[in-house]
Amino acid sequence: MKKLAAKVFGDIKNDLPRFVRYVFWGAITAFFNLGVYLLLTNALGLHYLVSNTVAWVLYVVAAFFTNKLYVFGTRGQTGKQVAADLARFAGSRLATCLLENVMLFVFVTLLHGNKNLTKIIASATSAILNYLVSCLIIFSKKNSAGERR
Repeated sequence: MKKLAAKVFGDIKNDLPRFVRYVFWGAITAFFNLGVYLLLTNALGLHYLVSNTVAWVLYVVAAFFTNKLYVFGTRGQTGKQVAADLARFAGSRLATCLLENVMLFVFVTLLHGNKNLTKIIASATSAILNYLVSCLIIFSKKNSAGERR
């Protein structure tokens, strides 16, 4: 656990500009995700879990390319490498989408909480987990074969 914390916080300390870019682009894609969710849920009347899942799909595409190009700067890859990165990215985001949906179900359906406030809290939780996974696994300086990019 200490090594993980040292890696994450060391990365933030040693690469503050990347962390700032992640926060900036993360905020933009998070507002995009929230905006789509609110539009689908409040304006169009879709069920909040359906809205969250649709918003997630659109968010993943936007977040992948902003992270890839502007945060982690992984350019010049083959199509196969991009596809592998996208698969890992979507897979990790799928886990946080499921986490968000579980949080929404528990706090809205079971505990009768506010769906919009719960979405914001769930999204913030996901953002933290997504940064850790992106930093440590998906956009690391090594590819899936362990070779330097």
